[in-house]
Amino acid sequence: MLVPLIHGLHHEANIFNGPDLRGKTKNVRHRKKNLNWWKECADEFQECPFVTRKSRSGIVRSVIDGVVMPNIIKIQDLLPGRFHKLRRDHLLNPVRFGARAIFSILSVVVSLSLCASANAALHTIQPLSPLPALTDPVVINGTTSEDYVGTPVIVLDGSLAGADTNGLTIEGGDSTVRGLVVQNFSGAGIRLDLLGSNTVAGNYVGTDATGTLDAGNGTHGISIYGPSTGNTIGGTNTADRNLISGNDVSGISADQSGNNIIQGNYVGTTVGGTGAIGNTNTGIVIFQADGNLVGGVTAGAGNVVSGNGENGIDLSTASTNTVIQGNRIGTNALGTGSLGNGHDGIHISGSTSQVGGTATGAGNLISGNGRNGLHSQGHENTVEGNFIGTDVTGTSDRNNSWAGIGIDGLAYDNLIGGTTADAGNIIAFNGRQGLIVTGTSTVGNRVSGNSIHSNVAMGI
Repeated sequence: MLVPLIHGLHHEANIFNGPDLRGKTKNVRHRKKNLNWWKECADEFQECPFVTRKSRSGIVRSVIDGVVMPNIIKIQDLLPGRFHKLRRDHLLNPVRFGARAIFSILSVVVSLSLCASANAALHTIQPLSPLPALTDPVVINGTTSEDYVGTPVIVLDGSLAGADTNGLTIEGGDSTVRGLVVQNFSGAGIRLDLLGSNTVAGNYVGTDATGTLDAGNGTHGISIYGPSTGNTIGGTNTADRNLISGNDVSGISADQSGNNIIQGNYVGTTVGGTGAIGNTNTGIVIFQADGNLVGGVTAGAGNVVSGNGENGIDLSTASTNTVIQGNRIGTNALGTGSLGNGHDGIHISGSTSQVGGTATGAGNLISGNGRNGLHSQGHENTVEGNFIGTDVTGTSDRNNSWAGIGIDGLAYDNLIGGTTADAGNIIAFNGRQGLIVTGTSTVGNRVSGNSIHSNVAMGI
């Protein structure tokens, strides 16, 4: 049952609005005298660390108006009477903190506390206005809720937050967001900006809490921008997987942001990876960025990027040195059935990138897509060891509707396959050619060592 409890988050005295959420207004003038309620709350809450805030020196702390607060706000089973006392005397006294990152932290903690008292399975936060950017390192961990049993139960819902509003904006770097449902914001669900080395793992971004219904954010699910680099989205463990689906632009956008690791996520699918809740445009887009890793050879590193409205993965202009390995692009999570992206499985306008490889687990499965499996308009890219148009075994038809690989535009000096062991691609069963090269500027491309068969039109 959804229980919307936090209705407003403001930079004024009355932080929390709504029925029974009024405190003593005199505390606005005497907030420092009333800060001891933090200590009392910390004494009451014994288990389940939910939110921490870390200084850049590595010391874990929370700061309000220069006062060092308890480093962890903890949630415990709250008996109704006991909780009522905490709510009345401690948590909800209106205190003016200023435009600090602690606003969103407090909203999460208080919402979790309120919902715990109601014995609700889901704990929903609905801000009435934009949440402020988190400008210092922070850890937000929804998996410590006692109701968490493997799927997120803390819902951050932006339906009432206004226009051009992101869910969480992380600017302080070295931060973690884990175990949340982030839905219905008019902007991005989660935006990483300024400082990097952040981790976003185990979240549902753009779906409901069941992971089966569209509750998309208005732009990207996760937006990584500019100087924020070296971030990790997902991970190789199942618990680290983000479900990033249903968003109105792309699932993940890395815009001028390099050296990010994107692993183990389901992008454009349902939580089980069997159906589509497509992001409207592209699943993963990398724009003018260098050195990003999408997937990998480690078990669990591959992403499922399927069911999106346009391309599965798009390496846009001036994107370089991207590695795309071990992913399933246009199929279900098992790689047994088609769950195609509307356009190309992978579209490359950038250069010097690697799609697949010769190492065990490096090859991608690129099948079931509405246009080409892979479409290259870039240069000096290498495509090795992939299954394109088949199922995960490489033997059954899961065709891309157009060619397996299309090379055109200003594409030059690309390598498709190779002479070393396991470099060749299997390119089969596609709706047109296995591989097609067109255009007078498309020169110097090498095709060798591939198994190209059973395509509707010519092999090459």
